[in-house]
Amino acid sequence: MRKSFLFLIVLIESFTTFAQLNNVAKAQLLYEDGELIEAMDAIDRAILHEKTKGTAKTWKLRGDIYSKVGSKRVELGIKLAPTVIYERISESYSKVLELDSHNRYKKDCKLKARIAGNHALNDGVESFNANDFTSAQSLFRSSLSLATTANYIDTLATYNLALASEKLKDYPTAIVYFKKCIEFNYRTQSMYAFLIFAYGENGDEAKKSVTLDKALILFPNDEGLQITAMNDALTIGENTKALEHLEKLIEIQPYNLQYLFSLGTMLDNLGDVIGAESAYNKALKISPNYFDVLFNLGVL
Repeated sequence: MRKSFLFLIVLIESFTTFAQLNNVAKAQLLYEDGELIEAMDAIDRAILHEKTKGTAKTWKLRGDIYSKVGSKRVELGIKLAPTVIYERISESYSKVLELDSHNRYKKDCKLKARIAGNHALNDGVESFNANDFTSAQSLFRSSLSLATTANYIDTLATYNLALASEKLKDYPTAIVYFKKCIEFNYRTQSMYAFLIFAYGENGDEAKKSVTLDKALILFPNDEGLQITAMNDALTIGENTKALEHLEKLIEIQPYNLQYLFSLGTMLDNLGDVIGAESAYNKALKISPNYFDVLFNLGVL
């Protein structure tokens, strides 16, 4: 009786293992037949079982199934959210690289990860343009993860993830990926401006200041950077430094009426009446009827 009992336990365990292995085979057949909803169910059962969750084949098939779901979901009316689909694709192909010690699937996996990453990026752009920044952030993150699996540096996904994070006011994440864009030499001048803004919004004035100083050395003729530096200097009462940045702005744009008017106003506040008058007169040579200039000259 005892032997029979032990035999029964072994038989049940063997049957359970077979059933899970059969789920992988079942998922494969369903996938090949285009029965994607049923294929998802079968493969998701297989990745939960001890005997099948540790094999590269299981995870490769899961990545392939969900990749097909991602490209066919609208056509087939599959309701699963794109964010979930691409998270699962990313997880699956990443797991393949971890488990595939014999390199059976890595080459194909990397190729498919690159393709899936492009689809995730496109869906992320759609979400971003629809102002669904939460979904966009998730999709861009999956796109970037898939690019990493494919051994590919995706600067566009990196930038988009930073931008979506900024829109969500998730400044710590935005900072990480704007910095990565700079490391990749992707639109470096613009990325410094974004990074400086993100540091400011995140309340990190020290890093904002250091980054701004570095950016000004690299891009001294960037008006946006000079304006930010001038305003920051005015905020903390460093008027002389603010004046230096304003004079640089006029060097960049010598006929900008707003800059010349601001220079006159700033010099007047600093007690330099002669300098203020000179700045106002330069503005009047460009626009003789500039009311604000005429008024300020009248009260000098």
